Parts: sequence; C-alpha cells; structure tokens
Amino acid sequence: MIRRLIILLLIVGCVFGAINDRDKFISYVSPGIQIGHTFNEGLFYGLQISLGLGMPWEIGYQKYAIPALSFGITQSFHNKLVKKYLDLQITYVDYEPFSPVLLLPCGEPLYDDCPDIPTLFPPVGIGIGKIFKEESSDYRLKVYVWFISNLTYDYELQSKLHCLSLIPVFPIANPY
Repeated sequence: MIRRLIILLLIVGCVFGAINDRDKFISYVSPGIQIGHTFNEGLFYGLQISLGLGMPWEIGYQKYAIPALSFGITQSFHNKLVKKYLDLQITYVDYEPFSPVLLLPCGEPLYDDCPDIPTLFPPVGIGIGKIFKEESSDYRLKVYVWFISNLTYDYELQSKLHCLSLIPVFPIANPY
C-alpha cells in the first residue's frame, strides 16, 4: 500500500513539474479534531491531518480537485481501542466567489441581462485507505462533505463497521 502511494505521489510530482502554471496549484494542509460514533463500538475521539495539492479542474482556476493523504488516530471511549489509519482521498472544491450583486433581481438599473446565479456547492470527497487496529488491519471506504464542519461516513470492509464522524478542520491553503 505504501509503495503504491509513493508511486502515485511521484506521478503527481512529475505532472506538477511539467505544467507551466505552477502558481495556480495550491498546497493543502488540514489538521482536525475528530469525534464520532462507530455503530458497533460506540463513541470515539481522535486527531487527523491531511496533506495535499490542489489542481485546477477548469481553465478559470476556480474549481479544484485536491488529492491528499490523510493520517489519523482514534480512540474509543468505551473500550479504549486505538485505531490508526492512512487514507488516500480526493476532494472537489469550487472556489467561485459569491458576489452580492447577483442577489439583485433582473431588470434593475445597470443590468443588461440576467446573470447566472451560482449554486452553493460544498466541498465533497471520497477516500480509500487502511485502518490499523491492535492486532489486525482492515480496508475502509469513506465519503465526506464539508459545509460548516467535515461530516464523514466510513465503512470498514472486512469487519463491516459503519462509522459516522464530525471533524472540525482548519484547512490551510494558499490559492495565490
């Protein structure tokens, strides 16, 4: 698994090095505190950090795909079980600025025609990874949406555990 991640990072690095618009890429670091509920094990808490590189999705540089590596550790309140995980995730982000001018109705002075009102599209993502428990490991799938906080749903494939968590994160990115 680690070897595949290293190969993927090398490919991303080669693509990044071959593109002339390097200044349009954004670095992404996102630390977070996690609290959640595993349906068979109860409440847990943990820490997570994600490291990634935002790549433009379109020519206007307002929509980005952000592949990232996510590292985390969780501990159950009930049985003190510690889990560590490593995920490869990708997030779709729309950085289109919202303009209050668009809130004016059509036909107002200074309007030639009606503009398209942008829709509110929160960042969404998917991920796949490996979770390491005390004596075993398991693969997991996750989906998440970030609106006010990061709401994440995880599913462990072999143990068939469902997990719902809230991860207040502090994304640090440099879009300029």
